[in-house]
Amino acid sequence: MPARPKAEIDTEEKLRAWLERPEPREPAVFQGLDLRPLPERSLGPLAGLVFIGCHLSTPLATRAAAEGAVVFPRVDGHLFDPWRTRLYTADELYAGFDPAKPGHA
Repeated sequence: MPARPKAEIDTEEKLRAWLERPEPREPAVFQGLDLRPLPERSLGPLAGLVFIGCHLSTPLATRAAAEGAVVFPRVDGHLFDPWRTRLYTADELYAGFDPAKPGHA
């Protein structure tokens, strides 16, 4: 039997809706969220969950590893966010660009 698709949780609104569902909840992929304010056990069992570029508390990260969740950590300090959930706008792409100074951004 093929695996069920995972719910994509990339906004606070989607996170609240997912948390309001009764357990066991469907598998989910959490992307770009700050989950540190959540009580550690609020997500329920972590097996089958995926965390992409999320802020996790140390206890939640430890539990995620122990229970077999997949965690792609945040990558801070770069010019771009590799886990971004939306396209860049033209203003974002051209921020700092000055056509009078080729090669300088």
